[in-house]
Amino acid sequence: MQHMSLLAVDQLGNTYLVHEELKLHFSRKLRRLLLEGDAISVEEQKRILKGLDYQFANKDKIASLLVDACEECEELLVKAGRKYRLALSIDGNDVRALYNWGLALFFLVQLIEYWTTLFGWAVALQQRSRLRPRNSKEKVKLLQQARRLYQDALHMNSDNLQVREALSSCMSELNHGDFF
Repeated sequence: MQHMSLLAVDQLGNTYLVHEELKLHFSRKLRRLLLEGDAISVEEQKRILKGLDYQFANKDKIASLLVDACEECEELLVKAGRKYRLALSIDGNDVRALYNWGLALFFLVQLIEYWTTLFGWAVALQQRSRLRPRNSKEKVKLLQQARRLYQDALHMNSDNLQVREALSSCMSELNHGDFF
């Protein structure tokens, strides 16, 4: 019975890992669409958003889909990691479980890199807004984009003090700006 239990646990971990890989692949496409949206042809955008209502897929909607996909990836990686850990507790010599647990950790690092990218992008937008005239529409737009990215980054890691402070700074600039 031990062999069958080990096989079942390994397979369940594999299922979580494959599902997560698909979500991660989708999130990479969404990131590309966010970063290069205007440079990508309409046909390519439709292909990336295949199965979604692409007519309503503005940058906010895409960012929201991206955050949701990343959260699902994280959940699946945690589940997969737990299954591989359980498999290793059944058989400490299960090389496949050890290898797959390593893959799950590798993908988790990629998600962390995404969070770092979100935060970095928000900082860049906020700094770029400071180069615009005090009462320009472009300044407001840049600050609003930065705020949304900070909020997305905070949503992914709500305990991060650096993001909270950056969001607060951005909100302060938006609230105390002398726009229009």
